[in-house]
Amino acid sequence: MKYEEVMAAQYGGNHYKDRKIQPWEIWAAYDMDGWEASATKYLLRYKYKGQALEDLYKLKHNVEYLIAREERKENVQTQVSKGQSAKVFEASILQLRPSTVSTAEACTETSVSQKWRALNNYDDAPLGI
Repeated sequence: MKYEEVMAAQYGGNHYKDRKIQPWEIWAAYDMDGWEASATKYLLRYKYKGQALEDLYKLKHNVEYLIAREERKENVQTQVSKGQSAKVFEASILQLRPSTVSTAEACTETSVSQKWRALNNYDDAPLGI
C-alpha cells in the first residue's frame, strides 16, 4: 500500500483523515514518545470525534503523567548533582513500584540503576488510537 493510500484511510470515523495534517505526521516531526503523542492526539480530536469531555480527560491524564515524569527527572538530577544518587534511585523506585523492589535489592547503586531503567521504558507507552 502506498503512503498516500495509508494516510487517506481511517477506520472508525473521519476525525483524522479529513484534516490537513495527520497526527502521525506531527508525532514523527517532533519525535514524540507514546505519552506525548497520545496527549497530542486527544487535543487534536476532542472537537471532532463526538466524545469531547472524555478526550479532554484523557488529554489531562496524559499531561499529568508527563508533568509527574518531568518532576521526577528533575528531582533525580538535583539529588544526583548533590551526590545522593543511590538514595534517590532507591526512593524513586520504591515510590513507583513498591511491590517490585525490596530494600535489600535496592542497596547498591548498580542494582538500583538497572531496576530504574527496566521500570522506565517509555518507548513502549500505548498510543490508544
